[in-house]
Amino acid sequence: MAAAPAATSVATLAYPEKFEAAAATAGPPEHSALELTDETRLLLYALHKQATAGPCIEPKPWGWNVVESAKWTSWSNLGDMPSVEAMRLYVRTLDETVPDWSSRPAPVAAASAPSAAASASSGGRSGPAPISLTAGTARVEKWTKVTTSGRAPAGRYLHAAAVVGTGLFVVGGSRNGRKLGDVAWLDLPSLTWTRMSSVKAVTAAAAVAWRGSMYLVGGTCSDDASDECAVRRINPASGDCEIINVAGEEPPVARTGHAAVLVGDKSVVLFGGEGVKGRLLNDVHVLDLETMTWSMPEVQAESFGEPAPRSEAVMCYHDGAVYTYGGGSRAEIFGDLWRLDVSTWEWTRPAPGGEEPEPRAGHAGVVVDGVWHLEGGGGSEGACGGGAALNLRSMEWVAAPEGEMPVGEGLAMAVAPPGALPQGGPAILSFGGYDGHYSSDLYMAHIDGASMTPLPSPAGAVAVPAKAPQAAAAPAAAAARPVAAVDQAAMAVPELAPVASVPANSDQRSVAATANGNGYGSAGSKIATATQGELEAVKAELVKTRAALDAERQRAFQLEVQVAELNERLAAAETEAAELRMVKPDPAGVEDDAPTPGGIWGYISGQT
Repeated sequence: MAAAPAATSVATLAYPEKFEAAAATAGPPEHSALELTDETRLLLYALHKQATAGPCIEPKPWGWNVVESAKWTSWSNLGDMPSVEAMRLYVRTLDETVPDWSSRPAPVAAASAPSAAASASSGGRSGPAPISLTAGTARVEKWTKVTTSGRAPAGRYLHAAAVVGTGLFVVGGSRNGRKLGDVAWLDLPSLTWTRMSSVKAVTAAAAVAWRGSMYLVGGTCSDDASDECAVRRINPASGDCEIINVAGEEPPVARTGHAAVLVGDKSVVLFGGEGVKGRLLNDVHVLDLETMTWSMPEVQAESFGEPAPRSEAVMCYHDGAVYTYGGGSRAEIFGDLWRLDVSTWEWTRPAPGGEEPEPRAGHAGVVVDGVWHLEGGGGSEGACGGGAALNLRSMEWVAAPEGEMPVGEGLAMAVAPPGALPQGGPAILSFGGYDGHYSSDLYMAHIDGASMTPLPSPAGAVAVPAKAPQAAAAPAAAAARPVAAVDQAAMAVPELAPVASVPANSDQRSVAATANGNGYGSAGSKIATATQGELEAVKAELVKTRAALDAERQRAFQLEVQVAELNERLAAAETEAAELRMVKPDPAGVEDDAPTPGGIWGYISGQT
């Protein structure tokens, strides 16, 4: 758990980091340990909601709920105040009421900017960021159904969900054969739902939380115009959705029912799904979130084979490998477990001990303390009636949490970070699903254990086998390109071997001559080398451009803060000027209204 920045460092922070530090120190206003009056708590609550969720669009609570009505009124009274202004007023209010707040320890990490490792993502087909507690100390308690306030999303399945900061975001899904296009946000400290915005209808997308935003990978959307797998970003402050331009030589085809998981601090591994015309897939792709570039590793399947093409499987990452379990085809529901080593890209098939769960598809899962908790899904005879838990360290099926548990296909699971919930935390969350009716219920299983910490990410560059050359490729071009080094905590992006292109009008003899290296092979090697150099230069330029764009966005944000402060000073100056005009009389008026001397003194002076 991170401590609050020192006073000197907070004073030099820029927005929104300064607001995040203040919010982390204050914690949820209802449960804040700071000495605050009820009026200040209400104001901080309203300013925080305005800064993170925008203007209040929730319906007014019933009058008998005094606390919720007061919170709603305080937030609603802020009207259309810009997010930047709300952040600034939040910090100023804390400065005035608790001047030494910056030197106090923060009870909860800043809610507005979670780290990639602490943000759990889910969705029926995606796994969360790897989260662990101190080895062997975590215990997941019984499932319970949670009572929430606000306007809960309609019942649904095949939706995307992720925890970003201290909020659970639910996007899209399907209901009664109709795609949904809404974004709902559950404020975890107050367990209050808010409908944020409407987006293009999207269903069966995989969700990943990364650097304070939610990303949707794949799925079907009403605005799809490409045959490639789309990537969309959900802005957690407004709920708006934007399509991200993604590069790459071999992007995955558009698909639904695929599985995806965050590996390291910037890479997403995608597996399988259902492509166009119902074609089932078992391919593997990697998305670099920093450069927004797709690549395709050469998967090794000679020794142990590979998973059969499938959709509605689930994935997780643990200790250097990606695991996938279950899923289905048109003829079979799978109950097999597969392991993909991200350093060699080799598939293996573990054989866990213990009692195997029933095969399932459309389930969801999260990893806690090395144990993969799976819930929901459907089998050959309908919805699965219980959960499953796989200890990834001992490779053994163990007892799963019981209680009032989530059931149904197409549900979504995520992990709430420590301190985000009214009862503390952390906890596993589950929302939605279909088991004969569309669920809008929220379920929770508290995690009893030590402080949550991220699992170690793959260190250094990951060695990726070169992709096998095609028959028309030159021998020199068939060699694998070196894998560029990456950040110590990041997974390397697979690099594919360049393949020399063959002109469309080439005959078989010219192709054979190239393969035999009669001079054309050397030229092809030079072309491939030149193309490789150009590609690396383009990638480097793309990284620089994105960094420059981020810097410009930060500068624009700072300018907005400065404009807000200048407007406040101008308003204060105008108020002071008005007050001075009221206090100081007009000199001309003083002369006109001066009393005329009278009596004897007036007679002597000649004025009467």
